[in-house]
Amino acid sequence: LSALAPPLQRWPLVVNGEVVGTMIVEGALMGAVMDEGANLLVGSLTRTVLLAALTAGVAALVLGALLVRQITQPLDNLSRAAQRINTGDLTARVDVKGNDEIAAVAHSFNQMADGLQQQEKLRRNLMADVAHELRTPLTGIQGAVEAMQDGSFPADAENLEALHAEVMLLNRLVDDLRILATAEAGQLTLQRRCFDIGELCRRQVNLFQYSAHARRIELATRGWANGPWVYADDQRIGQVLHNLIDNALRHCQEGCKVEVIERQQTVPRSRKALTPAAGTPMLGKRWHRTAAQAASS
Repeated sequence: LSALAPPLQRWPLVVNGEVVGTMIVEGALMGAVMDEGANLLVGSLTRTVLLAALTAGVAALVLGALLVRQITQPLDNLSRAAQRINTGDLTARVDVKGNDEIAAVAHSFNQMADGLQQQEKLRRNLMADVAHELRTPLTGIQGAVEAMQDGSFPADAENLEALHAEVMLLNRLVDDLRILATAEAGQLTLQRRCFDIGELCRRQVNLFQYSAHARRIELATRGWANGPWVYADDQRIGQVLHNLIDNALRHCQEGCKVEVIERQQTVPRSRKALTPAAGTPMLGKRWHRTAAQAASS
């Protein structure tokens, strides 16, 4: 039994160099005696700690890679969309996810792409409008000059004045190119003054008399002998009349009569009173025609 009893350790208690007592410890102190079982326990704990540290490191690397991918993926999408914009594909957009800084950059990029696409649309519309506006007066001038050359159209002061007005209109259109290049929506500055709109109608009709005669179409005016006087941009109103008469001659058959009627009429302010309900949403759309207009053409 004495062999199984734990060993006793005596530790002297010294105070000021004098032994004042003895501390008796039953068994061995931790760290004082390391047997084989203790070594196995320490080794197991060490391996466990190292394995936990290695697992935590691997998990940190995986999570870091995922976070980096989450950050770089939107940037890669932005880079690819920017390359598409650079090659001329203005429809390129990026998905906006979240509300962080990268999402803000993506939203700004989409706004920039929308602006570029709108500017490209305005540029194409401008080119189409310029081609249309220039073709109409050039056609009238060409027809009038050819008529004067073969003697079927007298080169009197009235006809020469009409030609001069068309030349001035061309100069105005060329100037408008510079204005439209810097205008966001293609708005032109109106130069209003008082003028005789009846005289303007008759001058435009006289300019197309040769073209109407060549197509065997009767072109005439009916209305006031003088006036009325209006306050507007006479060159812009002349453009409108010019295009209307030119389009009427283009789409009329031989033997028809095109008549410019000059009369005063009160125009209602409501847009619904002027336009059929089916065509109201399409106001301002380029080259749009209602179903009734398309069926009658």
